[in-house]
Amino acid sequence: MELTGEQLSELTALREELQRAEARIVAALGEVPPGHSIEGSALVEFQEADHEITALRARIKTLEDLRNM
Repeated sequence: MELTGEQLSELTALREELQRAEARIVAALGEVPPGHSIEGSALVEFQEADHEITALRARIKTLEDLRNM
């Protein structure tokens, strides 16, 4: 099935947002000194980005599955 123009735009935007969320995870982990646990604001940022990534990947998969029908 071919995606509509709106769906293609959404897919592009979702992929861009996924990259930003992944970069936030990397940044949060970069705040943690070697050998220490992630905590405080870095942990909050990591968890928020992780939840966002999960939701973004689910929506991207839905659109890609539609395209592959």
